[in-house]
Parts: sequence; C-alpha cells; structure tokens
Amino acid sequence: MKVTAIIAEYNPLHNGHAVHIETARNETGADFIVAVMSGDHVQRGCPSVISKYERTRSALLTGADLVIELPVQYSTGSLEYFAMGAVSLIRSLGIVDCISFGSECGDIDLLKEASEHVLFRSAGMSFTDEDSSTVKNCLSSGLSYSQAVNLGTSVPAGIRETLSTPNNLLAAAYIKAADALSFDCGFHTMKRAGSDYHDISTGALSSSALRKELSDSPDDLNNIRSRMPDNVFSSIRDYLSSCYIMDEDDYSLLLFYKLLEYEDDPEGLTAFFDVSPSLAHKIINEYRHAPSYSGLCASLKSRDINYSRISRALLHILLDLRAGCIREYILDGWHYYIKPLGFRRSSSALIHELKHRASLPVISKNADAAKALSEYFSGREPAAESSVMLSRAVRMFREGVRSSDLYNKTACIKCRQQFLSEYERSMLII
Repeated sequence: MKVTAIIAEYNPLHNGHAVHIETARNETGADFIVAVMSGDHVQRGCPSVISKYERTRSALLTGADLVIELPVQYSTGSLEYFAMGAVSLIRSLGIVDCISFGSECGDIDLLKEASEHVLFRSAGMSFTDEDSSTVKNCLSSGLSYSQAVNLGTSVPAGIRETLSTPNNLLAAAYIKAADALSFDCGFHTMKRAGSDYHDISTGALSSSALRKELSDSPDDLNNIRSRMPDNVFSSIRDYLSSCYIMDEDDYSLLLFYKLLEYEDDPEGLTAFFDVSPSLAHKIINEYRHAPSYSGLCASLKSRDINYSRISRALLHILLDLRAGCIREYILDGWHYYIKPLGFRRSSSALIHELKHRASLPVISKNADAAKALSEYFSGREPAAESSVMLSRAVRMFREGVRSSDLYNKTACIKCRQQFLSEYERSMLII
C-alpha cells in the first residue's frame, strides 16, 4: 500500500486542487491520498469561508480518500508552525510514503536546495550567523518570511528568487520540516499553472479569487461554476442555500469585547501567540476607533508588520491561544492525537492501517476524545510526566473544540440555524 499526503486548506477547493490530487495519485503511484487540512480557521488569520465539514466533502468528492484535521494551533500559525505542525502530523499517521505539494517552479531538486536556506527558529538554522540575525530580526519586526529571507546577504540570488513566491516557499518549508523531524519520506511537486496565488481578478483560478467572488456576489454562483469540479460546485451550492460564507468581520464584536478586558493592561495581550509588546499597545490604541476586525488589521498594517501577521495575532487573542501553551505542545512533540474529518467508504483498508500504525490515538468521535486520550496516556512511565501530557492533550483538544464551536455558533446565528456542538458531530463518510 502506497500513501501520498497533501497539505491543504481548500478554502474553497477549485479545479487546480482537483488536478493536483489526480496528478499526485498518478505520478507517485499512490493507492490512497490523505489530505491534512486546516479546520475552521486558516493561516491568513480568519475563519474559513466554508465550514471544515463542507470542505472535507469537497476533498473527498474530488478524490481524497481520507481527510485529517490540522489543529487550529498550527493551521493559524506562521510559516514555520504551519509546516512543522502539518508534517509532524503526517509523520504520526505512520502510513504516508510521500508528501505532494504545488510549487511555482515545479522542480523538486531546486526546492530541496532552497529548503536548506529556510530558517526555523524551533528546529535549528541553516543561514550564516549574519543571515540568521538578519532574518530573525526581520521576522520579529513583522516582515513576511519571503521579505526577510531576501535581505540575507549570503543566500544565493537564485534561491532568494525561488523563495520569493508563496508556493515555492511553502514547499521548501515542508521539506525543511521533514528534515528537522528526521521524517524519511519522498516528495513530489506539481508546477502550479494559471493565475498567481494572490490573483483575485475575475476568472482567476485561485482560492483567493473564489473567495472574492463569493463575497462580492453571494447570491450568484454562476461566476464560480466553471472553476471547480461539478460535484463540488453542486455540494457547495446546496450548502450555501442555507448557510452564508464566513469572514473575519463576523468576529468583530467578539474581538472588540475581548479586547475591552485589556484596555488597562495592554501587556497582558503578550500572553497570546504572535503578540509582541509593541503590537499589543498598538492594538489597544487602535481598536477603540476601528469599524471592524478587518478595519483594525488595516489600521495596524505598516511597512514592518503585514496584514496576515496582524490578523493571526488578533485571531489568537480571540480564540485564547496562548504562547506558553503552544510552546508546551511543541516540546511534547507537536501533537497528542489524530482527528479524521472524513473518509471514503472505499478506503476502509486505509482506515484499518491508520488505526494499527499511527503513533497517536485516532479520535473517530469527538465525544470519545477524553476517554481515548486517557487510555492512551494512562499507565505510561514516568507517571507524573504522563499525567502532565494527558492534561495538555485534553487542553489542546478542547481549544480546538472551542474554536470550532465559536465558528459554528457565529455561522448559525448568521444563518438563523440550530447550533450543533463539535461534540455532537462525527466523521463525514461518503
């Protein structure tokens, strides 16, 4: 049995994603495709436009055999945390032979070379001392990784050019993560065709473009029909007949209410992941006059700190994701459990292998999570360490549940539908 993994958001899924799944299966000789997918909150620091369960359905309809949720602590993280979180989760599955990803260059050897120049603060450094200092200072000031690495004095010009595009950079980060984790797997890349990653123009083949179309014309889906597989379009059309798309401004009042607590203590915000002291004070100074979540991000954006970094920081505040807790998770090995979101009935052999070969407990039903985690950690030695890890595992799981419940409660109020807690939901099977 050969299994290839794809790391994705599918926010939403389009024809390019469908081609990638098919190409990855054919060119790697995979019997099964596993998608490790962000949940209800994504790396841009905002809610996904469509729920994780509908995006899971899209992935399964398009050819993925199993969808695993990337925990919110990493799905909303910057480059290093997103890549390390995803690749370490893939390693824990125990069944994956190869990781496939899109790239602008389509050259796996070039991406491997570029990965040697990717800096991970928690996984060692490959730059010269001078470049390490430069990049770290740039990252600390809020610059994106591609901006920071291009300031490196000894990074070859060709590598700087390779790492200047988003898919190349992410691909190199996946390779770097596997190396840092001593995960011996193969890599496959497909050259990205069509529109630029950030292209939002009419007719562009990108998730950004589709999100803009959905936002601009939520009642007219004709513009997106040709840009996603027919069965995915039909499913999303049915979904949107009773649900609205989500965006960060749906969280505006919730965020502002949370920030009220810190008006007299801006430094208290630094307990949250990605919030520096200077950003904390700027947030409190600006939020009183901000018209919305996105308006606050726009007012805080500067040459030294980009929109996505700000949005992630605000989301971490809202979701109560604390830097100290995430450091503990990383020290414990990044993950404590595996949470499938859905699978195809024809892939029962894959599920069987996962349950037998995974190095972490597989949580098939959210309501059974506490029991599954307790059984896994109980009896391990030393007992004191096992007890601490169980406590952290339960906390990490509950943080994920709380973030999804916030998403779903907000969506249900918006759509005037009955709310179902994450504990009442189970895997999607088609």
